[in-house]
Amino acid sequence: MDHQYEAAVLNILDDASAPQEVVDAIAHAEAMFEAYTPAQVGSLKGIKGPRKDFITTAGILGSCTTGTIGPGHCDEDALSSVAP
Repeated sequence: MDHQYEAAVLNILDDASAPQEVVDAIAHAEAMFEAYTPAQVGSLKGIKGPRKDFITTAGILGSCTTGTIGPGHCDEDALSSVAP
């Protein structure tokens, strides 16, 4: 989930708009990062409890960064047409 979290936060810091669902998922991810060490997360098994929560939150953040929800996804054509 850390990669999805980082990408979502960076997008927002770059002035991308985010629906409330994503803002809530970012806050929830931060709370989970404070509650669990990386070793604890790595040892989680199955699809119940905290592991399921991590997977669900990562899915929301990943959907935002891929453009499924939120402001959309920039394509390379649009970026390559911008003059330096």
